[in-house]
Amino acid sequence: MKLAGLFTAFCLVFGSLSLTAQDLHFTLYDYAPLSINPANAGNYEGSYRIGGIYRDQWSALGGGENAFRTPMIYVDAPLIMLGKKGWLGAGLNVQLDESGTLQQKTNTFMLSAAYHYQANRKSNTVLSVGVQGGSRSRGFDFGNNAVTEQSILTPGGNPLDDAALMSFDGDGNDASGFIINGGVNLRTNFNKKTSFHVGLAGLNINSPNQSQQNSTSKADQFKLPFRLNFHTGLSAQLNKKWTLNPTLLVS
Repeated sequence: MKLAGLFTAFCLVFGSLSLTAQDLHFTLYDYAPLSINPANAGNYEGSYRIGGIYRDQWSALGGGENAFRTPMIYVDAPLIMLGKKGWLGAGLNVQLDESGTLQQKTNTFMLSAAYHYQANRKSNTVLSVGVQGGSRSRGFDFGNNAVTEQSILTPGGNPLDDAALMSFDGDGNDASGFIINGGVNLRTNFNKKTSFHVGLAGLNINSPNQSQQNSTSKADQFKLPFRLNFHTGLSAQLNKKWTLNPTLLVS
């Protein structure tokens, strides 16, 4: 009975919260470290790191016309030592997204910089602070038949008529905005085989306007909402072949 009561309370609390649409994200977020926290830039032992991830959803529907495709690539590296206990890291990540029948395209280019400080004498605990800035552009092709055949909704949920459609940027003229992110991370090596990290990042700090309408009205603006990422994880090498790596992300 206690479990049923807790479940009911959980549903009542979270059912009363307001929700917004999902920001771009990946399920395998460990393969996109700079999109989780800018403090991850250069936060490792090595010379440089290059990686990427590709998400493809719903490609089986409508012959792929309704698919959601999101490729992302990134590169980062520890650049220079700052004193005896700190170093500066930098990184770049590029994320492209194409969504749904309207082929809504969202392109993101972000630069990251992070300072990493060895917080104790043994140099096994590192505190990192990072910032990230870049641009995100959104647009769709008015030559796409789906744009004229289907209703386009305003932020208020009302379909636009032909006159209202003319207020949108089209034919490749994307709406763009500057984005600022920031974050902190703490990493501790308990020994040569076991490490732990915990971090917190604030994304879309400046809440840029992402609306594609040529309008100065606040009602037509689409503000990218502020988002918090809390992440933590443990890495434990069990033997030469196996490593245990549980992680948690709350966004």
